[in-house]
Amino acid sequence: MVVYTPPGLGQSGNIWTRHVIDETLKWGHAVWTADLDGDGTDELIVGQRDPGTGPIAGQAYLSNRATDESATKWEKIVVDDGGVATEDLVAGDLNGDGRIDIVAGGRATHNVRVYENLGTASGDVQK
Repeated sequence: MVVYTPPGLGQSGNIWTRHVIDETLKWGHAVWTADLDGDGTDELIVGQRDPGTGPIAGQAYLSNRATDESATKWEKIVVDDGGVATEDLVAGDLNGDGRIDIVAGGRATHNVRVYENLGTASGDVQK
């Protein structure tokens, strides 16, 4: 998984800079951006269909948050490890509380999961 940032001040040309966020992701099938923590900056939401090559035990839904303003450093938050083989996902405020919730569907696991954003500082969700 990678992100590209536009050329910064003082850089010449129009070449965007590539930043690898996660090399262990396998069969990432769903990508969405949304402000999950209410800080005004979108997080990168990714669904993983198959077990990755890193510490993630199974299919997963992951949230990635930039930890610096230039979006060159990222923190991975594993929301559900093994619960849904994410084929696709969508994000939106499902219950009108002002926080973005997520719905993920798994083709291989034959399930749909709704993740309610509880609005806690740690990014906790309720399945």
